[in-house]
Amino acid sequence: MASPKILLPTLAAGTSAASVGGYMYATSGNKEVTILDKVKDSLKTHHRILISKGDSAWDKFKKVYKEGGDKKVSGVSEEQINGWCESTLKESFNKEKYDQAMMWCVIYDRSIKESLSKPVLSAEKTDEKWKKAWDKFKAENASSGGLKLEDTVLKNPTPNNRDTGGSALSEWCTSKYEIKMYELGAEALSKKVEKWCNEDAGK
Repeated sequence: MASPKILLPTLAAGTSAASVGGYMYATSGNKEVTILDKVKDSLKTHHRILISKGDSAWDKFKKVYKEGGDKKVSGVSEEQINGWCESTLKESFNKEKYDQAMMWCVIYDRSIKESLSKPVLSAEKTDEKWKKAWDKFKAENASSGGLKLEDTVLKNPTPNNRDTGGSALSEWCTSKYEIKMYELGAEALSKKVEKWCNEDAGK
């Protein structure tokens, strides 16, 4: 398929045109530009299109859609959104549906660990760095506002026992590393992981 081109006042013979946002676009031959074509053109690095309703990512991403409020597609439930994407992506370009497809048919397909700008501490619980990270956590967590960790696993260790505390923090952090960024709550969680689990926390 030839790339869409902005048309000048006259059209070359053998091309078809469609109006998009006040501009005219054309493709060689008779093939229409689909919503999928335009989504592919707009796709950012590490993002993936959920073309098939059977994609395994839907198991988690449906939960995000369910919490989408007034951003959800009208009349489409969380159990229907995967089918909606599969069929809508095949349709001729439509600006409203394109915007909805960009929101609900595209995922940021990286883990929390992969998405962070800083390297994280290793999974080795006995590493001295985890004890230092625990010291920092113990001193700063209560005043960390939205980055405060309330997880029970971090409340159980005896505060002055660095071995137990470091191990508990290691367990919490490493259990979050592989969570995908398209999962419900992952964006907020990634900020907590970046604060408490990065290598600088262990220095």
